[in-house]
Amino acid sequence: MPKIKVADELLYYEDSGDMCGGSTLLLLHGAGGSSCQWEKVIGELAEGHRVLALDLPGHGNSSGRGSRSVNSYVKVVRSFTAALELPNLILCGHSLGGAIAMEYALKYPGVLQALVLVSTGARLKVAPLFLEFCLEGNIEKLQILLSKYAFSPGTPLVQIRRWQKQWGFPPREIVYGDFLACSSFDRMEDIQKIKAPTLIICGDEDLMTPLKYSTYLADRIKDSRLEVIPDGGHMLMVEKPRELNRAISQFAGELLKE
Repeated sequence: MPKIKVADELLYYEDSGDMCGGSTLLLLHGAGGSSCQWEKVIGELAEGHRVLALDLPGHGNSSGRGSRSVNSYVKVVRSFTAALELPNLILCGHSLGGAIAMEYALKYPGVLQALVLVSTGARLKVAPLFLEFCLEGNIEKLQILLSKYAFSPGTPLVQIRRWQKQWGFPPREIVYGDFLACSSFDRMEDIQKIKAPTLIICGDEDLMTPLKYSTYLADRIKDSRLEVIPDGGHMLMVEKPRELNRAISQFAGELLKE
């Protein structure tokens, strides 16, 4: 259980794979999530690459109270990558994690080898009902709402329930802060400034960040390509881990050949 003290917080992270060759993939989870969301992805990606999955402050096994802005999370991630001196870094972010990855790339151009953006967008407005349930402290209703919108319609309910039980849920103030961070994120006018090679991945049945969000990114990030996963919802790491692994592995492998 590796932990490191960064920006006055004790951060937990998973660390697997090849420490000497290949790229270093840093996986950033979404709102209210943790590194365990990448559980089905890490093993395969670690064949030939070093793979780290970070618990953001206040999430999973990391200390702290979370944040209400993407910029605050970017500062933490920047301190984390600097402390570990990660070479050939590919930032791979899901949803809120994707916003963090994009903001990182805009603030520190030339530092990254590449970006992988999963189920995310240049703007991430959160539906008022999600915020309302957080403020009420009605976690049960919030989980039901997430079950409806975060997974593709074809995902069995038993699979969703099993994953929610395994995933757990951070305190409501953490989730609320993450939703506020998403809602305040807007890089619609700046996203074309990203110069790092970028892989954009989206499920064709994503209800939270629909395909048009990813298409917008692909149309404006010059060195990018879009992978659409059939029958995939917002939680591709859970629903379609094989397809997600294949897309990321192929992308990272191609970078090494350049």
